[in-house]
Amino acid sequence: MEEPIVRNKTAIQGILSTDPQYILDKVFEKELITHRDYNNLRSIEKGTAEDHVINLVDNLIFKGRQAEFVKVLQCDDVLETFPQLRDLDWEHTGPDDLLSTLTRVNREVSRGNYFMAKQMPQPMYTLTKKLVLTEMTIVEH
Repeated sequence: MEEPIVRNKTAIQGILSTDPQYILDKVFEKELITHRDYNNLRSIEKGTAEDHVINLVDNLIFKGRQAEFVKVLQCDDVLETFPQLRDLDWEHTGPDDLLSTLTRVNREVSRGNYFMAKQMPQPMYTLTKKLVLTEMTIVEH
């Protein structure tokens, strides 16, 4: 099962990009990154705010700090700064059926602002049965 950070990665990156320095300071304060990581992430040249956040999130995933990062993202002061984090699906468990996946993606898209424009998905589904997506393991003989 996917970690909440990986499952919500794109939405998290978009939300945190509104104030990347705040979240960088917060994860450093909570000791999720080293002083060296902090300086490297802070000094990335010619990058957008989103580039800085992408590098931060990737760094935390690579280090296996997803669970601690979720706790930071759910702190009251962080939620006050980034209220959109409350709308993310942190507790999702079990395999996804296709309709639930499409609905969740459409919900995330409709909440975001992309390139100074709001996306308005218009879902139209004709599914009559529940299709569950699971991980598939391929074994070569």
